[in-house]
Amino acid sequence: MRLRELILMLAAAAVVCGCKVVARQEVTKAQLAADRTVPTCQSDAECKAMWDAAQRWVSDHAGYRIETSSDELIATETPLDKTETRLAISVSKEQDRPGVYKILVTIWCGTGNNCDINPAEAAYRFNQAVAAAASQK
Repeated sequence: MRLRELILMLAAAAVVCGCKVVARQEVTKAQLAADRTVPTCQSDAECKAMWDAAQRWVSDHAGYRIETSSDELIATETPLDKTETRLAISVSKEQDRPGVYKILVTIWCGTGNNCDINPAEAAYRFNQAVAAAASQK
């Protein structure tokens, strides 16, 4: 009977570990997609359109109110409770090379792993929305 219980426990542990590996792979794929789609802008009009879109996206998707908003930084309040699952967001506009700027987003929650939405997936969606604004200007 003990051998059977041990085998069942090992099998259950293998299933749990397998789920964690799959979840980690999904996060990695989402993070890679977000990293590949970082929006960039060149002209003042294009950068303004994309920055306005970033402001709207943060306002619509963050779980906290915007605490800082300038021409180079948008930041929500930070989760103080480690059990918090709502998204906190920070966006910065940084020079990539002369005349080209990157709009970088960082998304997290208090729990780190158990957010309302996968932060990497949310970053990918942010990148898509901000990049789309360039073509609509």
